[in-house]
Parts: sequence; structure tokens; C-alpha cells
Amino acid sequence: MNQLDDLYCRAFGREVTEAGRIDLRTHMREAHRIGLIMESKSSSRVAGFASYNLLTTRAGDGFFHLGGLLVFPDFQGRGLGSSFLQNLVDREGTPYFGFHTQNTAMLRTGGHLGQYSEQLTIQMAYSLGSIRPEKRGGLIVDCDRYPPGGLYGQNTTVRRINGLGPRDAGIFCFLRNKS
Repeated sequence: MNQLDDLYCRAFGREVTEAGRIDLRTHMREAHRIGLIMESKSSSRVAGFASYNLLTTRAGDGFFHLGGLLVFPDFQGRGLGSSFLQNLVDREGTPYFGFHTQNTAMLRTGGHLGQYSEQLTIQMAYSLGSIRPEKRGGLIVDCDRYPPGGLYGQNTTVRRINGLGPRDAGIFCFLRNKS
């Protein structure tokens, strides 16, 4: 088993499917930067990982797009993912940040760090280029982002945002809070 497969198993608590392997590798390949989430500042224990890109909107504004943030089950509920994202927002200093997710907890975390903007979300969606955004209710949705049996397969433990199917991801962009 390679290191990506091991990370997948630890993060999702299940064996890697071929679709999951392809999905994870796509996320990692699209990312320009990878960050490890550590148990604490003084610990060498890896608690998860994140992938992200620094991008520019068509209007020339810089933002970062979080491709994925996975905290291993043993470490969930301790605020490590939120702390990592806060540090990333502060360190990159871009006025906007965004991500794709199905996860209600991730959406809450984004809301703590910034103010959601539908207009920025649409700009970000088109800046990413490879997605098919669709407005559905109050959400901007990237339809069929996840392959069948991929990262967020039918058996996911993630509390899914209302209105999203198993292959869809909500797209969210936030104007970051001033520190």
C-alpha cells in the first residue's frame, strides 16, 4: 500500500476503492501545495492533511482554494482542521478563500473565518475552470464532482449539506474576516 492509500484509509476509515484512489490522486495532482496537519505544535504525529492552490479570479483578485482537508478520525473534534484553515487564511493573506465540500462541519468552519459571498463563489467557480457550476436553491453546486464510489461514496460518514447528491459538491467562497 502506498502512502496516499494509507492516508485515505486513515481519513475515511475504509479500504481504498479504485474510484477513491483516482479521486484522491486527482485532488493531490490539482493542488500546488500540500500541508500536513499535526496533532500539536510540539508533536510529530500527523493528524491529517490538506491540499490547496493559490489562484486568481478573472478580475485579478488573489484567493486560495482548499482542494481537500482531511483530519483522521482519531483526531477529529479537537479543532485541528479549523485551526489549520485559520492559520492558512492568516498566512496566505488573500482577501478570499474557498473550497468544495459536502460537509456541514467544513461549511461552519468557513463561516467562522469569513463572510460567505455568492458573487465571489461564482467568480471562483469560473476561475477553477474545470467545473460545471449550477445554481440549486441557495447553493452553487459543482455537479458530479465526485465519481461513484469516490472520496464521498454512498457510505460516507460526512453529514451532507441539504440539497447535495452523493456526487455533488457545494462551492463556497468567503471574504475573510479581518484579524
